[in-house]
Amino acid sequence: MFKENISDRESKIRVGLGAFLVLLGALGHSGTLPLANILPPALTSVTLTVIGLVLVIEGYYSRCLLYRVLGINRKD
Repeated sequence: MFKENISDRESKIRVGLGAFLVLLGALGHSGTLPLANILPPALTSVTLTVIGLVLVIEGYYSRCLLYRVLGINRKD
């Protein structure tokens, strides 16, 4: 694939934030948390879950495609 370009600290932040978004999306999907009252309609529970999964995967592998395209490397 390509080399790691995310620092260890940023990886942990991405995994944590991604897990939170996946949980938020799951709670919204189950009806436990009414997302329509908190977020704009465009951000549905499915969108939150997908964004969360992307962050978790990027954090786990310490690779960000957007950073690669922009030429950013934050790996120590």
